[in-house]
Amino acid sequence: MAKMNETKDEATVHVAIVGKPNVGKSTLFNRLIGKRKSITDARSGTTRDRLYERVKFREKEVFLIDTGGIQYVREESLDNLVDREVNKALVEADVVLFVCEVGGLSSLDYQLVEDLRHRSKNIILVVNKVDTDKHADLLNEFYKLGLGEPIALSASHGRNIDALNERVYSALPPVCFIPHVQYEFNLAIVGEPNSGKSTLLNQLLKQERAVVSQYPGTTRDALEEDFEYAGRRIRLVDTAGIKKKKKMTSTAALFSLFCADRTIQTADIIFLLIDAQRGPQKDTRAIYKKIRDSRKGCIIVVNKWDTVKGLPMDRYKKRLVSECGFLHNTPIMFISALTGRNIDKIMDEALRVWEAYTVSVPTKELNRFLEDVKRGHPPAPTVKFKYMVQVAVKPPLFVLFVKNKRRIDEHYTRFLINSLIDGFSLIGVIPNVKLKEEDKP
Repeated sequence: MAKMNETKDEATVHVAIVGKPNVGKSTLFNRLIGKRKSITDARSGTTRDRLYERVKFREKEVFLIDTGGIQYVREESLDNLVDREVNKALVEADVVLFVCEVGGLSSLDYQLVEDLRHRSKNIILVVNKVDTDKHADLLNEFYKLGLGEPIALSASHGRNIDALNERVYSALPPVCFIPHVQYEFNLAIVGEPNSGKSTLLNQLLKQERAVVSQYPGTTRDALEEDFEYAGRRIRLVDTAGIKKKKKMTSTAALFSLFCADRTIQTADIIFLLIDAQRGPQKDTRAIYKKIRDSRKGCIIVVNKWDTVKGLPMDRYKKRLVSECGFLHNTPIMFISALTGRNIDKIMDEALRVWEAYTVSVPTKELNRFLEDVKRGHPPAPTVKFKYMVQVAVKPPLFVLFVKNKRRIDEHYTRFLINSLIDGFSLIGVIPNVKLKEEDKP
């Protein structure tokens, strides 16, 4: 669970993990939260955005923040954008875990120490990658930083993590907790790389939460935030761009794909983004199939529409449906995440899809619908429909009791699903229909 976009309570405490690139910050973050949430890789620069997770040090609950490696880059670049994210984390932080690696003290470490001192932060010096007692003999140089006794540990092996937990606990205020806020549904943003997912997330949150650059693949970790729209509390998740495994060139990219897939499975409603200029790519159809097979609520969001000139929307929609196989009830919306054009419209549509995703149809209405189906498009003569009931929501699941169900083929089942979609205005949702044999006359 990530940091919530909520008013900070006086008791809410943030603990930030900072340091130069590739010293094991994300490995330590994963170790402290007890799961693999932050992507780790042998190459530096893997983490770019801030990641938040609730974690308890005994009874004290705080937000732990993972950050990218700081490099104090002045020119406009991806590294400079990462530095800005680290700075935001330091502004929020009450306690800072300053992570170095054994045998690797550099001028960048001294520069960060001076920065932290000017911020008057409570600093805990962590020396990582101390895998053996032999490495522990190399700690003397870290006293030169003037931060007191370092905690020597190995984040990857879990060595001396208990000592760090105790040091953090002692540095925290006597009372700290995080107010728990319930959200109504999960809204995920997915799509191919560089389609504007992070720009859309920032626009919806009205803040620069995600690093945005012109480089494809900037986002790697899944970012989560809670926000309100029209009085509804919604959890928003931004993901890395999805592409096929065979195109992946690193462990970090593969784990990003896993996180994006997992996000689809846990989402309720999904914005599938398409770059209007590039149009649907080879993987767009595959992404939509993942969403459809998972039976999630879906809205196709064509981003960067402000850059397209002289092409009618209707013609563009027809092309999308033809190339990607979008179902007739899947909304297709046109926006500019950069300028904010039509952002409210896609959120209004998301609420409509949510209503369809959670619809509960009375049995009386279902059986009236069934009678209309039998009159207009009856099944095979040996098939007898008995009655239909709804047994689940998110997505809607209907059970049709029938005699001789084996005589109902896939085409007729698909016809029933489409009839339910049209009959009950199930916008953006694919209901499920199960046939159950009814032996009673």
